Amino acid sequence: MKKAKCKGLTETKLVPGKSMDQIDRASYCAGPEPMASRATRLTLRTGLADHPSGAQALALDGTWQMAEAGEECARLAGGWSDAIPAQVPGSVHAALVAAGKMPDRRSVAISRSSRRPATKTWWLRTTFRRPPGAHGERLVFDGVCNRCSVWLNGVRLGGHEGMFGGPSFNVARHLRDENTLVVKLDPIPEREPGKVANESWRQTVVFNNVYGWHYSQCPSLGIWRSVRVEGAPAVRMDHPFIATRDANTGAMDLAVALEGGAGKWSGGLAGTIQPDNFKGTPHRFSARVKGAATRRDLHLRFRIPKPQLWWPNDMGAPNLYRLTLSFTPDGGGQADTQSFSFGIRTIAMAPLPGGPRPDKFNWTFVVNGKPMFVKGTGWCTMDPLMDFRRERYDRFLSLARDQHCQMIRAWGSGMPETDDFYDLCDRYGIMVMQEWPTAWNSHVTQPYAMLEETVRLNTLRIRNRASLAIYTGGNESGKPFGRAIDMMDG
Repeated sequence: MKKAKCKGLTETKLVPGKSMDQIDRASYCAGPEPMASRATRLTLRTGLADHPSGAQALALDGTWQMAEAGEECARLAGGWSDAIPAQVPGSVHAALVAAGKMPDRRSVAISRSSRRPATKTWWLRTTFRRPPGAHGERLVFDGVCNRCSVWLNGVRLGGHEGMFGGPSFNVARHLRDENTLVVKLDPIPEREPGKVANESWRQTVVFNNVYGWHYSQCPSLGIWRSVRVEGAPAVRMDHPFIATRDANTGAMDLAVALEGGAGKWSGGLAGTIQPDNFKGTPHRFSARVKGAATRRDLHLRFRIPKPQLWWPNDMGAPNLYRLTLSFTPDGGGQADTQSFSFGIRTIAMAPLPGGPRPDKFNWTFVVNGKPMFVKGTGWCTMDPLMDFRRERYDRFLSLARDQHCQMIRAWGSGMPETDDFYDLCDRYGIMVMQEWPTAWNSHVTQPYAMLEETVRLNTLRIRNRASLAIYTGGNESGKPFGRAIDMMDG
């Protein structure tokens, strides 16, 4: 299914009888929708399905070595006598603070000395053994801040820019029994050295409120999310997506894209749906699947008996289910098994009382068929040193729950958040208005491909979250028009 070509908005044009929400929706031409295809109906049965173990993954998180500057040939040859320990996930600044190389100035609003490490080149290195029993391995970085180059066993795999996902590389032919992984972090550019606010963030995709204009002058660098080597299943499930059709009846849609090798392939798809944070009965389903191409898109439809709905804070319990999916290919190939939580709920936006107005958006939220007045707050990036431990999120988000907060605006000058952030919002009943990392018309100068990668990767990562209510373009854009805005909001 191809997306229709649209001209998009170049300015706000009011239309009598239509709200801004309707006008924007028509201009963005969002689509194709994952659930737009014809559905295959399944019947759930009581009990758990059998799920094989999936492809193995070797986590490379932990203590790495970190060193400042130096020549590429020397670093790749093993010249690391000046290295200090650095935690991954983590940041350059955090490693320097832990090693006593710089003071912790997070409590100081403006500190020019905190910016200096971000203007230098840094090298990180770790060693690991070949993962046992895997094949078709990929090296996956979930997030590097912000521009990097990567070497495995002295072979340059490539580079990447953009904080919110990637890079990833096929590394099967480069792996040895003992392996050395080296990452070079490039310094942030300084457009006007010495100026308090560094505007270089407008030329890339990064959380920008640490660049001197807001609460710190500590532009972050580091491998801030997990790194792993993962094996490749014979047929891979590409980001399964579950959505609620009717909350009251438990009617659900499930989109599963299966990616196999060239030629014909077949196998069994199995699923288990069971309560995640409440007591109840598990249910299962199964289906036979055949493919004659590299990709087969499935659209499945079923009803979950006696559905326990997910509700925002103060409106009911934030009930969560867990879906475990596995695809086992015929002929003994490596299976793929994935698991994630979700909620049975619908979130819609209805016209304002009195009907649509041409100068208003439809800002009445309707959750599970019930209109509600939403009480919420803004959310700023938690730490310029990128210490994003779950317990730190829990401290703030539990306070938001106790203060009867029902929605958080994940600010566009911040970032698409970590999995722990969304999981805690799911469990505390706090809806999320997710903005993309743009601000003050920076979508005009930020590289389109980096923005598109950020939106694509993170939409696929977070779209099953019960707490996710709405995506929006960014922060305080006076001219919210053009290709990038249409892509982010569409």
